Amino acid sequence: MQDTIRARVFISCGQQKGSDEVQMSHSIAGKLEKMGFDPYIAVEEQSLAGVKENILRRLSESEYLIFIDFRRERLYTLKNGSFVDTGKHRGSLFSHQELAIATYLDTKCLAFREKDVKEDDGILKFIQANCIEFSDRHLLADIVAQKVSEKVSRREWNPNWRNELILRRDNSREFEHVDYVGGQPAPARYYHIGVENHHREKIAHDCTAYLEKIEDLASG
Repeated sequence: MQDTIRARVFISCGQQKGSDEVQMSHSIAGKLEKMGFDPYIAVEEQSLAGVKENILRRLSESEYLIFIDFRRERLYTLKNGSFVDTGKHRGSLFSHQELAIATYLDTKCLAFREKDVKEDDGILKFIQANCIEFSDRHLLADIVAQKVSEKVSRREWNPNWRNELILRRDNSREFEHVDYVGGQPAPARYYHIGVENHHREKIAHDCTAYLEKIEDLASG
């Protein structure tokens, strides 16, 4: 029986040590999973290989992005030779970088910003993210679930699709056949591959399959 297709949601969320951010990200993931999505929580990687193999790969595969801008350090400005408190905080640098990549990939996004985080900072200055502000972190998971539910009801988001092609071996059409090689009959076997397009609106066309290798199991 074929598994249900679930759209992948990349959760770009702070992971500050000693905070409740990790727990909140898992609460959000749990609610999205119950709604039929396949969530992935982005965690900060300590190596370039980890960023490429995990963060960038997962981000490029995801159909949707949840961007959450948590408060970080207080921001000060220099005025008359003295530093003055702006009353604002910077946001999560790591999440802003992920949002920039998602923007380039044209990934559909829902953005949330904690109260007192500087507005229109970083990449947000150049895109129309329409950040949803929140103040109580303990209510964040419910707010995210509500906004995603509204997107689903308006058919802007759909949990049952993926931006991918699935290749399956069609065993029902496998058969032995006699072909001619150099004028002499020789047995041949044809393998038919079924291609399933899981995208909800794009048509798959000009698809080509390449044979990577042929191995003789008898001789190696």
